[in-house]
Amino acid sequence: MLRKLLHNEKETLIFAKELAAVCDGPCVIFLCGPLGAGKTALARGFVQAKGYQGTVPSPTYSLVQQYDVGKWPIVHMDLYRLDSPEDFQDLGMLDYVGKAIWLIEWPEKGADTWLLPDFTCRLSLEDAHRELVLEALSPEAEKTLARLQGM
Repeated sequence: MLRKLLHNEKETLIFAKELAAVCDGPCVIFLCGPLGAGKTALARGFVQAKGYQGTVPSPTYSLVQQYDVGKWPIVHMDLYRLDSPEDFQDLGMLDYVGKAIWLIEWPEKGADTWLLPDFTCRLSLEDAHRELVLEALSPEAEKTLARLQGM
């Protein structure tokens, strides 16, 4: 487990870049935390660190944004507006399991029924900063986390 204090968006983007540098294969990252905790900023920094040059919008309304960068596509989802696990299945994205890097905001809105995460990244708001806790939940994620901690 990795615990980190993030004092501003710049520090969130630096962490996202570090995480992107060690995530070199398909994985599922659940991004958890309240509104305004930095989930979208972290995802944006990750996608851009992987080489995407354009704007990385929040997928709050589209639910899914896909980025074809590098060897593995990135699937960024914001499930805040979903009502059930069936709504998640209806998005038709399960074919990407094992073939993409998934960044999923609000996974408790349906993704957690269909996917096992490799990482859970919890962001919480504390006084003047955010606390990030990254937990590895698979053997490959443990190796990735060790590389991240060695940076």
